[in-house]
Amino acid sequence: MTKNILEVPFWKIALRFSILFLGVISLIIALIHYMKYENFSAVSESLEAGTWSAFVSQKIAIAAVYGVSMTYFSRRKEKKKNKKY
Repeated sequence: MTKNILEVPFWKIALRFSILFLGVISLIIALIHYMKYENFSAVSESLEAGTWSAFVSQKIAIAAVYGVSMTYFSRRKEKKKNKKY
């Protein structure tokens, strides 16, 4: 059973968008590192250098902004669609 996007709380939808985006962006970054260095040791080396907290916090911030913006625009689109009917 699916619910209308307007019936679900804003933060739940934003959290879903954020987690999905974070997962996808993490996979893309890992694949880029693998293709560039042909192994995953470069990823672990870059995270061991002490910059992992800045790296992770940047990705979480970007994912949060993405989640909130996608939720806002999706809900706005649904409201406009419901006004027509």
